[in-house]
Amino acid sequence: MLLLLLAAVRFVWALRNLRRRPAGSLKVKLGHLALYALMFAVPASGMARQFQAPLGVAHGALAFALLLLIVGHVGMALVHQRKGEQILQRMM
Repeated sequence: MLLLLLAAVRFVWALRNLRRRPAGSLKVKLGHLALYALMFAVPASGMARQFQAPLGVAHGALAFALLLLIVGHVGMALVHQRKGEQILQRMM
């Protein structure tokens, strides 16, 4: 339940700062959308798993997909930083 609340707070914060985000390609936008979707889906499927609901079966696969997206996200931030695009400074 706490993770869903934290994901909701993060989503509201992102919506409030939407205008301050740099322009990105369709791939960037879809990647961020997938991250937010999985930030909600993983805790929800974990809760469903606790109650033996059918959605709970997908919990492990969703969590692994979220892990891969996080690793890719961090990796791309480092790539852009090495290109001289002050990504990490803007994130802090």
